[in-house]
Amino acid sequence: MTVEVKSQAPAPAEEEVAAASDGAQTPKQQPTLGQPSKRRRTSKPDKFLALEVDFARQALDEIAPQGSVGDQQGVQGEEERLTTHFFECKLAGYRGWCWFVTLSRAPRSKTPTVCELGLTPAEGALLAPAWVPWEDRLLPEDAQSEEDFDQDLEDQGAETSEPEADEGKEV
Repeated sequence: MTVEVKSQAPAPAEEEVAAASDGAQTPKQQPTLGQPSKRRRTSKPDKFLALEVDFARQALDEIAPQGSVGDQQGVQGEEERLTTHFFECKLAGYRGWCWFVTLSRAPRSKTPTVCELGLTPAEGALLAPAWVPWEDRLLPEDAQSEEDFDQDLEDQGAETSEPEADEGKEV
């Protein structure tokens, strides 16, 4: 007894069939990785972790210079049992930045654990300008030929060639 199995792949589109008949290669189908999973994201902070303001501040006191951590600015729920506390940054040069401490806890536990802490820019923070590759920053008038460069060195009184080594002398 033979069992006939039908392919589950969809039939090629008319454009693909026409392209294949012209001798062009057909595009490869991308493999499917299954159904995309929804990321669980809570907008509410964990109620136990949200109360751990002093614990978060103690964690910052271990890395931050004395007096650089200000008042608490807010709490943000990241995931289930994962909450971030934000504190004012009083460091000079970090206007608009906040210290952050991300806390987590195990299921059915009320004991917090520090996952991550550091500085993050808040709205209106002073940031460095976007990096631009040197090829894009170089202006046409900045480019100079080697002859022009050598002439500029001669005009300034510098030597244009490398000094020759004395072959017969030992150092």
